[in-house]
Amino acid sequence: MSEIKRLTGNTAALILSRGVRLLLSMAIGVVLARYLGDLHYGNWSVARSLAALLTILCSLGMSQIAIRECSPRPREIGRYLGTVLIIQVFLSAGSVLAALVLVYGLGYRAEIAWLVFIALGIYLLSSIGSNFIIQFRSREKMGYEALANSVKDLALMLLVFFAVYLGWGVVRIAFLYLLATAGFVVFAWYLAVKKFPGTRLRFDRGLVGLLIVGGLPIGLAVFFNSFHEVTRIVLQKTVGSPGAGQYSVATLPYLALESTVIIAIMGAIFPLLSRLYRSDRDRLVKITRTLSRYFYILSLLLVLYCFFLGDELILLLFGEQYLDAIPVFKLLGLVILLMPQNYLLFNAMVASRKEWLFALVVGAAALLNGAGAYIFSSLFSRFSPVPVIGSYGPGSGIRLIGVAGGPVALFAAQLFLLAALSAILRREYRRGLLARNLWRPVLAAAVTGGLVRWQGILDFPPGVVLATSAVVYGVLLYGLGTITEGDRIIFRQLLSTLPFPARRPEGG
Repeated sequence: MSEIKRLTGNTAALILSRGVRLLLSMAIGVVLARYLGDLHYGNWSVARSLAALLTILCSLGMSQIAIRECSPRPREIGRYLGTVLIIQVFLSAGSVLAALVLVYGLGYRAEIAWLVFIALGIYLLSSIGSNFIIQFRSREKMGYEALANSVKDLALMLLVFFAVYLGWGVVRIAFLYLLATAGFVVFAWYLAVKKFPGTRLRFDRGLVGLLIVGGLPIGLAVFFNSFHEVTRIVLQKTVGSPGAGQYSVATLPYLALESTVIIAIMGAIFPLLSRLYRSDRDRLVKITRTLSRYFYILSLLLVLYCFFLGDELILLLFGEQYLDAIPVFKLLGLVILLMPQNYLLFNAMVASRKEWLFALVVGAAALLNGAGAYIFSSLFSRFSPVPVIGSYGPGSGIRLIGVAGGPVALFAAQLFLLAALSAILRREYRRGLLARNLWRPVLAAAVTGGLVRWQGILDFPPGVVLATSAVVYGVLLYGLGTITEGDRIIFRQLLSTLPFPARRPEGG
């Protein structure tokens, strides 16, 4: 199988899985946000953010190092996987101790304290189960990873809906998350053993130093990159748990895009980038530039949707109790322009073995994000909630309220990351890794934005707006020459890898 077909097959498997998981997680998020209200939903969101931060360093990015090393040498998987699992069990004890100190040090009351410890168990189990992706991604058999995650989210959705039907509180619902995650660990282990029976897990003391030293900067970078988790914690302290709940609701669609499309593509492409760094750097640059251009074209359309349709989406999904989530959602649309480009640079940094420099840059961005979230949320809280960009109804437009400080800080941090990582990689490859000459997609987006604005004034149904704007945008891209013959060849190759039924020969 050619590289592009293998890459496309793995990407399709991950995106299909994450698409299913997106629908499931959005259903869970909408139901819980409406059922719990912004106070209890905010407490649950803050608890999960704290637990996520405490458990990130348990994995230390060791699985990424293992995937990089095992991709060209699949026979080493059992040695790496067994060693990673043993190290992670010991690191988990440190996370529990850190949670005790942090929870009581911050003075959280009973409900959040309970939720933090339950969420900690969820993330620790999830981290252990996720190590089996070393097996799946190193062999570039990512359909098994997709299956395990989809089954977990389906089980979780059924359990949560059952709990809502029974009228359970947030703590009991959190225990159901823990139960679903335990089932995920068992199922992922079963798939790894069943599908790759020749792999024997074993602990190799000689790999401990390599994994910890190599994985530590990646773990730190992931820890620093937890911008949303830090922002929720800051907002809970500056504007209260309801504000954290409003922010969490606004980020649900944003995180859905991030986890469904961007991370899926990055997970599929990372093994290829790791190989090309050693063998063919020209092709590595060509692939990253192509992906960068596709991400940019898609992002421009999504920015329009966030700005012009954000009011309808938030009110439709979550109701008027989440009006303050609207300006957050609209501002996050601007971040969508930067986020996929930065993920592409993240993977290029790790593939280029610049883990420590990567961690340093992301750490600086984390400081910028955390400080900005505190400063902007505190500052905006002093303002009267007057719209600063067009408003056409209660809660619409972009208003400088306290919770809007989160996306403003996030945009500044993402902009810093884009500039810093682009400069570092330009020195490494003697050329830029991101797409250039992007004025044509901007022109197409501007014309499409005018159409969407006009349709909004005439009160067109959102479904009609989505369909017509996507068609018009695509036609404009083609007419302006943004879609080239090379793109059409790539699209045909992608379509050829999809599981459509084979056409029967005539007379067969």
